[in-house]
Amino acid sequence: MTTLPRPFLVIIAAIVLPNAAANAQNGHGASVGLGVAFPADTTSLETSAHLTCSTYYTGTCFDVAIGFDWGHGVYDLIDADLGYSLAVKHRASLAVRAGMSTWLHNDRTGALGVNGGIALRGLIRPTTALRADLNWRRFSLRWNHSPWFTWPSLTIGLEAEAPPSY
Repeated sequence: MTTLPRPFLVIIAAIVLPNAAANAQNGHGASVGLGVAFPADTTSLETSAHLTCSTYYTGTCFDVAIGFDWGHGVYDLIDADLGYSLAVKHRASLAVRAGMSTWLHNDRTGALGVNGGIALRGLIRPTTALRADLNWRRFSLRWNHSPWFTWPSLTIGLEAEAPPSY
């Protein structure tokens, strides 16, 4: 019996989880961001895209992100998270999330890890929000062995919202 490598399982989860949660979430959002990452011993530019629940929504939500860090080579990042979003007066929200991550460096080496994040979102129009993300990722080349290394990042971007249907 052949088993799939762990990075493939994370990618499958990133594709399947948002579709499985479609009925559980009231409203969806998609964002793009630009920021800075601090992997290991360097600083890099990070670009990211999120598929998540709407700023209007309060409750459990799935958040799937794909990002690219441009530093010493290109790092591809994928996060699949479960979190909780708290909307405040339908104008802003705080989302706290945690889940699994994977990265690939120059399409040659990679690792699995865990992540946590906080997103602050504020509506600037009924269908557009400003989003700030603080992420903390921890990776290991061998899942149950040291050394683990951290990969914090901060991104700011715009999020397209699906307004609620009351």
